[in-house]
Amino acid sequence: HSDAGGFAGGEGDNELYIRWLQFATFTPIFRPHGTALFDIDKNAYSFPSEPALIDTPYRAIAKSIVDLRYALLPYNYTLAYRQ
Repeated sequence: HSDAGGFAGGEGDNELYIRWLQFATFTPIFRPHGTALFDIDKNAYSFPSEPALIDTPYRAIAKSIVDLRYALLPYNYTLAYRQ
């Protein structure tokens, strides 16, 4: 798995965040991340770690990705059980 959206500084990129979430949807562990550097340095760029906190219109796209993840859970659990 990857820490989806695991930005370590930079300017933030909503498109990249969405792509990272799309990839993570199909991995065993789905764990979105961001940065909270403003707690340490008020001048540092911070990117929200939760998909619900990103800017619109990306928020709606992120929601659809998370919804897909949860919609696939019964299928994935069934496959895991059969193995």
